[in-house]
Amino acid sequence: MLEVSQVNVFYGDLQALWDVSLKVDKGERVVLLGSNGAGKTTLLRTISGLLRPRTGQIRFLGDRIDRLPPYKIVEKGISHVPEGRRLFPDMTVLENLMLGAYTPEAERRLDEMLERVYSMFPVLKERRSQLAETLSGGEQQMLAIGRALMSNPKMLLLDEPSTGLGPIPMEKVLNVLEQINREGVTILLVEQNIHHALKLAQRVYLLENGRIVASGSKEEIMKDEKIKKAYIGI
Repeated sequence: MLEVSQVNVFYGDLQALWDVSLKVDKGERVVLLGSNGAGKTTLLRTISGLLRPRTGQIRFLGDRIDRLPPYKIVEKGISHVPEGRRLFPDMTVLENLMLGAYTPEAERRLDEMLERVYSMFPVLKERRSQLAETLSGGEQQMLAIGRALMSNPKMLLLDEPSTGLGPIPMEKVLNVLEQINREGVTILLVEQNIHHALKLAQRVYLLENGRIVASGSKEEIMKDEKIKKAYIGI
């Protein structure tokens, strides 16, 4: 479904990603692990068109997307939940959700998309008239995910959804992501918290200093002694 091939990304003269390649199949839940500064956010921003690779290619459903503007990538079926949620705090829950429905298809199916989001996140329906800044951290994360779902994506990119959340809100978010995946949305999750990530992951890529250094199934990654020592603490 998604194929990143030999991608190199720079910020000015500073190289952030080095020959990064990965694949995500339809219906998968793939997790990209790595420490702060490893390049995880840069990779997601490159896939969603916010950054351009200097070399390499990105293909989605067979079509090359690395030269498309972000709105065209959204129209093709990729939605990005950014790190820090990036909500509009002085707008209501409903207004934030509506901002996710700007593609022609989403506008045509607006009521349907709203009901889908409300069925997954009943609290958002209850609080649809509240300002986003008045929600708890877990509710804000649900709103950020709901906004991304309003465009009816085929693939969801999520950047550090555990940030600022306690164990119970994060457990709810992981359960919702599993439900979204069961309904046919492919998931690529960036996460620093390996314990949260491995609850969701089917396959894992490990990014260090802008390079993919390991990949495999969740079970294979869990058996790797180097990874267990460095990232799991055992």
